[in-house]
Amino acid sequence: MVNVELSEELRKPRTSNRCVSLFPPHFHAEYAEFKATVDIRNLRVLEGELPRRALDLVLDWAELHREELLNDWNLCRAKEVPRPIAPLL
Repeated sequence: MVNVELSEELRKPRTSNRCVSLFPPHFHAEYAEFKATVDIRNLRVLEGELPRRALDLVLDWAELHREELLNDWNLCRAKEVPRPIAPLL
């Protein structure tokens, strides 16, 4: 199962919003021991890697939910809680 979420750093009040202020809009995806950070604007991997099939699923999901991802990113920048996005099934 592939797990996709906005940066964990954004969800933990004890950490700063460093992730939001220093990096382009992005989300993190995990599959088994693999992790990747994906730019929401152009759907390119910024760092890390996923197996090809998992990456294809994540990018297809992100393309369908790009507007929601950007809206959540903006909420995080405003230090608000992001809204849930339908999961990758």
